[in-house]
Amino acid sequence: MHKQKELRLMIQNIALKTKEETLILSRKGRKSNWLMDLREVLLDSSALDLVTDLFWEKMSVYFPFQIAGEELSSVPLIAALLQKGEQKGFSTNGLIIRKERKKSGLCKKIEGELKNLPILLVDDLTNGASAFLNMYETLKMEGRSVDYFFTIVDFENPKGKELIREKSVKYFSLFKLSDFGLSLNKAKKKKSRLRYFEAKRKMNTSFSNPDFFYQNIYDGFIRKKPEKYLFLTENASLISLNLTKKKNELLYDSKISLPQIKKTNLIFDQKKKNAYFFIGSSELACFSFSEKQIKWSIGINNLRGKIQESANFLVYSEEKGEEKKLSLKVIKKNNAELFFEKHFTGEVSYFIVQEMLFIYDSTELTTLNFNNLLEETLLKTKEKGLKLLGVRSNGEKIFMQAKNRILIYNIDQQIIFDEEFAFIKSFFIDDEILCLTTLEKQFFLYKNNELEKKLLLPTAQVNKFYRKNECLYFSSDYGIFLIELNSLKKFCILRTVEKIISFQIVSDSEIIVHLAGNQLSYFTFHEAESSSTYN
Repeated sequence: MHKQKELRLMIQNIALKTKEETLILSRKGRKSNWLMDLREVLLDSSALDLVTDLFWEKMSVYFPFQIAGEELSSVPLIAALLQKGEQKGFSTNGLIIRKERKKSGLCKKIEGELKNLPILLVDDLTNGASAFLNMYETLKMEGRSVDYFFTIVDFENPKGKELIREKSVKYFSLFKLSDFGLSLNKAKKKKSRLRYFEAKRKMNTSFSNPDFFYQNIYDGFIRKKPEKYLFLTENASLISLNLTKKKNELLYDSKISLPQIKKTNLIFDQKKKNAYFFIGSSELACFSFSEKQIKWSIGINNLRGKIQESANFLVYSEEKGEEKKLSLKVIKKNNAELFFEKHFTGEVSYFIVQEMLFIYDSTELTTLNFNNLLEETLLKTKEKGLKLLGVRSNGEKIFMQAKNRILIYNIDQQIIFDEEFAFIKSFFIDDEILCLTTLEKQFFLYKNNELEKKLLLPTAQVNKFYRKNECLYFSSDYGIFLIELNSLKKFCILRTVEKIISFQIVSDSEIIVHLAGNQLSYFTFHEAESSSTYN
């Protein structure tokens, strides 16, 4: 009890911050009364020694087990627990679970050797149990279950505790939030009514290399029959997947490695007859679907950027190193000639609309007309740190972002919209609307620069929007949702056990989903008879 009391006092003195001591902001940008920062405790040698002693006193009766935790806060804790365990005769191994899979090297999600032992998860604190869920689902994908969960401070959040209880995991903590005279805000939040769809899996197939993956849906233009095709790349090959017949067809095999192919640098043209992609590290190629062969190719040194398409041109952009040097190359699609080339230094963002290239460099927005190679200054601003999000109606509306502000300029360089949001997560713009989400699950819809409505989303993990007709589709890690723009009703289309990497809407009742474990699944869905309530 002496160690427990000593550690509680150290947490009180080191980790607990109050509004009287410093400014504390919530994710919404509002002032908070207090904050518990246990990372400072885990980086204090005396406090960390007490934590590890109390851990082994409490958990040694359940040994043997292996210890796992999520980056970042669990890294020093696991290292100290392993060292203390060795001293006390409890030799075991540790695992670090990444929040996102590493995108280079061995592309691991779990660091360390996963042994055939019971698994004990550790974290500094638990509130809504989101870190716990990430660790649990990651290990489940490896075919493993979680036996124990240990935290230093339990925030006594009913939602988090219920989630841990649902997974049948034994939960332990050294302290409760009430031990420090604190409690979470118990004010009831308004429930968000979310209607559900029922999904049926029509097809499930696997590909060996999901990192080199591009998907897009076209209604049969290869054959006369109205069949649906999914086109993708795998290693050195271009493949078509017939969704009707559920068969793969190899369209092109380059016979060499394609390390450069990613979603950003393989595109299908607007007429849906050709695909453009990189071969090796120095050649940009056009593949003809009707002829099933390379139509043309052009050599470009050090291909490592991305391709975008205008009506009659391809725009290739390449960023070079930490100096933020940007090179833009415009290529004619009909004869593969290098049409235009320009180099920039500094923070540059650009956008393409039909035959116009819009480039924002520092404080100036310029345009390049592909038809006559005429450059024109469209906008000059004194405000620094702006990023070009998009241009609509050939320059009549210019969308800019400055950290968490969204600005819209008209053609006369006047600001017609300027709003600040708390932690912008994602956005969608077109001629009619501006939609954006924040990390606080908020969804904002603006029409004609006026707030149409604000609503609460079912998840904060919102990926890129897709618009089809009057619906906006988006995904979280384990679900796909839609919002009807007319009524702003929310629907859940699909819930999955596997993590969702990406998805593509085929029709109003069909969807292709790329799931973790290299799975590609084709679903149909229809509205369920009963609706559910989502908090």
